Amino acid sequence: MFFLLKNKSTTQGSTPSVFFRSVWENYQKMKRFFFAYLTLCSVLFFNACSKSSNVGADIFQKDNINLNFSDTFDINALAEPTESFVTLQGSRSVANSSLLGTTTDQPFGTTEAELGISFSLDFSVATANSIVATTSVIDSLVLELAYAPRLVYGDTLTEQSFSVYRVSETFPTDAKSDKKLMTSNAPLGQIKFIPRPITDTIVDTLSFFNRVSRFRIKLDRQLSTEIFTRDNMLTKTADGRDSIDFVKFRAALRGLVVKSDRATNCMLGVNFVQNISATSNPPASGMTLHFRTQVNGKDTARFATLTPFSWHTYLKTNRENSLAETSIRNENILDTVLLLQSGDGMAIKLELPTIRNLGKILVNRATLDFTIADSYDTTVFKPIPALFLSTLGGVPIEDFSVGSLGGTATRRTIDGKQVIQYALNIPAHLQRIVDGRQSTQLLLTSLDRTSSTARSIFYGSKSKVFPLKLRVFYTKI
Repeated sequence: MFFLLKNKSTTQGSTPSVFFRSVWENYQKMKRFFFAYLTLCSVLFFNACSKSSNVGADIFQKDNINLNFSDTFDINALAEPTESFVTLQGSRSVANSSLLGTTTDQPFGTTEAELGISFSLDFSVATANSIVATTSVIDSLVLELAYAPRLVYGDTLTEQSFSVYRVSETFPTDAKSDKKLMTSNAPLGQIKFIPRPITDTIVDTLSFFNRVSRFRIKLDRQLSTEIFTRDNMLTKTADGRDSIDFVKFRAALRGLVVKSDRATNCMLGVNFVQNISATSNPPASGMTLHFRTQVNGKDTARFATLTPFSWHTYLKTNRENSLAETSIRNENILDTVLLLQSGDGMAIKLELPTIRNLGKILVNRATLDFTIADSYDTTVFKPIPALFLSTLGGVPIEDFSVGSLGGTATRRTIDGKQVIQYALNIPAHLQRIVDGRQSTQLLLTSLDRTSSTARSIFYGSKSKVFPLKLRVFYTKI
């Protein structure tokens, strides 16, 4: 019995030993198989990544598709003088600031900006009645102009000289006008100062409750006594009450023009919009009337404010004997450099004469690459904040003020050298050009407003350094 039991246990105990040996052998076989499989996959993966191939190209008919790309397209560039004159009327949003002063440089010539302003009363009927009261005396009328630190061009260490004149005609209200405003011969006031937009500020707690870079010009007292009358400021309502007559006052004042007395190679951008950082949102520029009136038999100092209603910039550029004038007359100059200036400045007309030679293609990506010419002083000719591309008819192609679309300046390193470059993305419009639905001509501009006189110089299409390029990645059908 013992033997049988022993024999039984021995016989039954050998069965799991054989089973596990079989499992172990199968495991080793599978392990070798998976190792070989993974090795094969790794070889195929690294071989696929080592060079390009038309994977899946066999599913297309070879006569219908050919994957390809090219970056060698001819670009012709022409200088295009531009004009832009902006007036803001009431709440119409056209320009937040306007230029004042002169700048002179050899590439672009001399740019002159005169500033015209129309004012509206910004006080109550009670204040108007106090001004015209027989016991009141007008002390002074002060023009206050604030300028933006980011809109100061040229030599800010040179003394500036500005004079104020009264407009002698109806003030323009058109959104765009190239008219030089006629003014009185004698100035109403003058000022000489050195603009220091970062360190020097004036705090006027009586009028605008704000700290900004500004300058003040005290105007002739005769103007105050002439325009601040009951007939010019007040009118009667149907029920016989007094009411401020804004239209009649603006017609009586007509407006003021501020001019630079001499070419001092400096230009300021004067603020007209409200300063959103201030608690009370005061206007940045305006006028203050200071007067005294009798209160209980004593003289009391009072003031009344006037806010800009409409402003107008006369902006003209004299390109005589400048590189800009030469480039307009001789298009070969633009083979090496391109000049771009906002306002009454320079645009660049581009033509793509060979792009349609590609035949039928699908444009995957297309960029126009412009590089700032560092052979010129980039501290003077700074990169323009944003470039805009349009058709010759002025229809915008893309809003390149959006950084992702390439209209803003970007620092890049090319062949070990740091450059400032714009890359304008135009795949959709280039597709329309290739299909014959759009002209092969484009217009490159800066801001088309008189709030900026930014100037930049780019390398041309035949520059040996960083030429203007049109890079296109496409699928040939």
